[in-house]
Amino acid sequence: MWVPDKYVKNVTRAFYSIQNLLTRYFIGIVVESTCVLILITIGMSLVGIGFKHALVMGLIVGVLNVIPYVGPWLGYFITVTMGIALNLDQNFQTVIFPLVFRMSLVVAVTQAIDNYICQPVIFSNSVKAHPVEIFIVILIAGFAAGIPGMIFGIPAYIVLRVFAREFFYNLKPVQKLTSGLPDGEEIMSKIKEEEEKRESDNIKK
Repeated sequence: MWVPDKYVKNVTRAFYSIQNLLTRYFIGIVVESTCVLILITIGMSLVGIGFKHALVMGLIVGVLNVIPYVGPWLGYFITVTMGIALNLDQNFQTVIFPLVFRMSLVVAVTQAIDNYICQPVIFSNSVKAHPVEIFIVILIAGFAAGIPGMIFGIPAYIVLRVFAREFFYNLKPVQKLTSGLPDGEEIMSKIKEEEEKRESDNIKK
């Protein structure tokens, strides 16, 4: 209602693209967190933590992993603290210290797999952006708004990229940054087809 008639098509196409990309992004986050949860749970179980506690540690690290850069460190300190608390009655030098070392190794290996395999593959495919772009966006958002900026930086970047493509595509930098985005018209037609199919199925029922 508030958009001038000559921009309605651009805005509509932009909203469909944003819906598609944000859905893919949040699915990517869930997949990444699940991978981290599984790796931490298996790793902690192998180094001597009971499965139930290892699962809790995996859940904590997986959830906190959503916060870029800061989250993994928080998860690491919480899991190590839990490991120490579970073995307070044991000898520090012969039991606790080696356990903390093994736990640290599990977290380090998990983060290496996440940073070098999971994140580039998942985010590049879901957001359709180069990993370096994602890294720079997170850094800028972190400096500008702290942890909330790190969490919401990528979704905000998705929105800005889509609107930049719709309204400033004649600029060469915008063409370069948005070249990987899926076609808005195709997304719009697919979503409309799915909606029409659901409506027809409901009518049949």
